[in-house]
Amino acid sequence: KLYAELFRKVLESGRARLEHKKLPAGGFSWQADASLAPRGVILLSRVVRSEGVYDGLEVPKTPGDRILSFTWPLARVIAHFYFSREEEVKGVYVNVNTPLEVVYGEHPFLRYIDLAVDVVRVGSDIRVVDREKFEYLVSRGVLLRRDAEGYLCLVKKVVDVLSSVEAPIEAAGGLLEAQDECFAEEPVEEYKNEVLRFLA
Repeated sequence: KLYAELFRKVLESGRARLEHKKLPAGGFSWQADASLAPRGVILLSRVVRSEGVYDGLEVPKTPGDRILSFTWPLARVIAHFYFSREEEVKGVYVNVNTPLEVVYGEHPFLRYIDLAVDVVRVGSDIRVVDREKFEYLVSRGVLLRRDAEGYLCLVKKVVDVLSSVEAPIEAAGGLLEAQDECFAEEPVEEYKNEVLRFLA
């Protein structure tokens, strides 16, 4: 219950900061408007201010685009849906990561570690990207092989979810179930489900 309240604390202002750590070093932080949806899902919304190209998607970035992301406490994925100003979907990018955690202090924020491998969808084309970087982390012992099997299971199920649903909130439900299935024996998953019950 206490940990669920820490997540509420991060989101109470309607704005949240997330720290994206990379292995072996580096990373960046980003901010978004934030709110709680049913089942303890965290919705994050940003408006694009600059031009360019979206990494991984390889589609143009235009000022006025909107990025709708969703995740949840101790989530092993963060899904980003990219919309044009006309509300057309430009693409979907699902980041695979260590469980999303709260870093508590004067200004609490959310943190996760990127595990390199991601799943992207542009139109009907779905691709797994940077799997070789993920395999490198496993070969160097940065990620245990036992954990790697769970994440590869999750990647496969992310592909299945993106192949079968279009709407972000439906995808959220599918990805949450995918995490439950691939990490069913992990104690952190039971803890995650308790946290979600308090937030639902």
